[in-house]
Amino acid sequence: MGRALITITNDTCIVSLYGEGRLFKEYKLGGVSKLVIETGGVVLSRCSNGTCFISIDNVSKVNINRSSEGSYVVKIS
Repeated sequence: MGRALITITNDTCIVSLYGEGRLFKEYKLGGVSKLVIETGGVVLSRCSNGTCFISIDNVSKVNINRSSEGSYVVKIS
């Protein structure tokens, strides 16, 4: 079991993946609407401003898409 920390500030998104309490991958997304992290369980979460914690079980992908309202849709599969 791990977790993803999604930090959104204006148009910059920082994704940090943690496994067993340690950071093992970090990605930065700025000015791009989609990010895929290759790393099953599915978690769907909507993030607007601020920080979103997401539980991960056997993660294979993290997709971040910006919706028409300007919020972010985060899907872990």
